[in-house]
Amino acid sequence: MAVFEIKRQPMPHCDPIDLLTQIDRFITARVDPSIQMFVEQPDIPFQIAFRNPSLIIRRTQMNCTAERVASVNDVLDDFRRVLVLYIDWLHSFTDFQSLPAAVQITLAKARCSNFIWLICAWRTYRAGCSGVCNSRGSYFPCDPQLRCMPDVKNIVCLFMKVMVEEIRRIDLDETEFCLLKAIDLFNYEAIDELEECEKMIIGKKCDKYIKLLYEYILNRFKHFNELDVALRVGKLMQLLVENARIALMGNANIAALDAMGVVELDELNCEVFVKEASPAF
Repeated sequence: MAVFEIKRQPMPHCDPIDLLTQIDRFITARVDPSIQMFVEQPDIPFQIAFRNPSLIIRRTQMNCTAERVASVNDVLDDFRRVLVLYIDWLHSFTDFQSLPAAVQITLAKARCSNFIWLICAWRTYRAGCSGVCNSRGSYFPCDPQLRCMPDVKNIVCLFMKVMVEEIRRIDLDETEFCLLKAIDLFNYEAIDELEECEKMIIGKKCDKYIKLLYEYILNRFKHFNELDVALRVGKLMQLLVENARIALMGNANIAALDAMGVVELDELNCEVFVKEASPAF
């Protein structure tokens, strides 16, 4: 991790951090009309889905109330809905859009699972439910007897412990969450398809958001000295490590369910969650 000299100073109006949170709120609130111009075609390659996210699923209102236990359709549709959210976020993110087109596709696919699990962790924390909260008003419960499908890798309990409980313990806020998503996106390690020069460009973007995280924490916690800030940043980076582990286990779990015939995955889900392995931070 890069080391930065940070000075406490007032956060400017509409600074990069504010812009990041505004983008997040905007794309989360985005909803498609009931009558679509495009017919949903989820059985498509990732590259087509990336350019035309409306083909994946209609953008419905995010409902993270966790009022009922999830069905199989809830789980599969939520994957698609959050995938659209992810692509919308990337298309609205200037630092990502400035990358070459081929690099965008490579990076987007490699970091997809990580993004989805970060979203799951944040909304589960906010909902306060006993299981993984999704965007359709339901949740995948910790209680095995209530589940619509098996948790082959026993991910849910681990997820609740290392992600949701830790987020609650450290009192993660919305801005830190948005910055973590940006930092994790620009983690290029173990993405073999990237050239060294491309990794350098992406690495500079990652360093930019780590520095912004330092600055934000220093302004959020007025009593913190630089050591306190570094310790908190370390805890937040550990969240990304645990999230990457959960994402890898999640991909393996989905592959197992597909092999067992519990769920029937379309081409897009296979390409994103089965064929791709998200690298650790």
